[in-house]
Amino acid sequence: YGDLYIVDHNAYSNYNALQVGLNHQSSRYTWLVNYSFSKVLGAGTAGTAIDQLNINNNYGPLNFDRRHIFNAAYSLQLGKPLRNSRFGGAFLNDWQLSGVIQLQSGAPLQLNSTNSNFNLTLPKGVTVLNITGTKSVPAMPVLTCNPTSGLGANQYLNPNCFALPTAGNNGAIIEPEAFGPHFFNTDASLFRNFEFRERQRLQFRVEGFNFINHPNYTFGADQNLNLVFDASGKQTNALFGTATSKLGHRIIQLAVKYYF
Repeated sequence: YGDLYIVDHNAYSNYNALQVGLNHQSSRYTWLVNYSFSKVLGAGTAGTAIDQLNINNNYGPLNFDRRHIFNAAYSLQLGKPLRNSRFGGAFLNDWQLSGVIQLQSGAPLQLNSTNSNFNLTLPKGVTVLNITGTKSVPAMPVLTCNPTSGLGANQYLNPNCFALPTAGNNGAIIEPEAFGPHFFNTDASLFRNFEFRERQRLQFRVEGFNFINHPNYTFGADQNLNLVFDASGKQTNALFGTATSKLGHRIIQLAVKYYF
């Protein structure tokens, strides 16, 4: 027997969100904030159906689902704190401060999802055919408890809640919703224009990207989302579900611009 593939365009998805935004403008300062609470759900978390025999078994959060997204931006004219000193005012007056703040909840952690790095490693000698009888349905771990319960520090999945699937006892294609590390970033810039003539000015800028130097936990090149079982059915990856890697650091940029 050989494989016979039939292309069928029956995948589906939906997006639902509550979006709130506020902004204010005045002569000296401007600020705006926005927040979204949303769900991005669909049949196929990796862009294609995981269970190729039943499209409805694939319905769950998609890779780009971010439940909470918050953004803020601001710009402030610092004015003239030194009015009686021409020399001091030349350096301290008329600066402008601006920046952005970003906060997002983590990406979904779903087995066989291309963006989560969540993988299942079966014991040596055990294949998908031994468990599901077909390559069209992947082997999935069997849940014994809520994988988002009993978590330790920087842990996002409980390895004790996953058991090795066996023939006739495969886990669900879509597990309960679980999300990885959140993302936080803040950038700021400080600049001032020195006017020489009507159409000529010199601008000095100091910019800080991630200026508070806050790295974000991530599941990167490590194997901490690799669910590994031995021949006895024991899960052997001690760091499974725990984020140990960090990404991001402060970057400072200085710039001088001449406008004419």
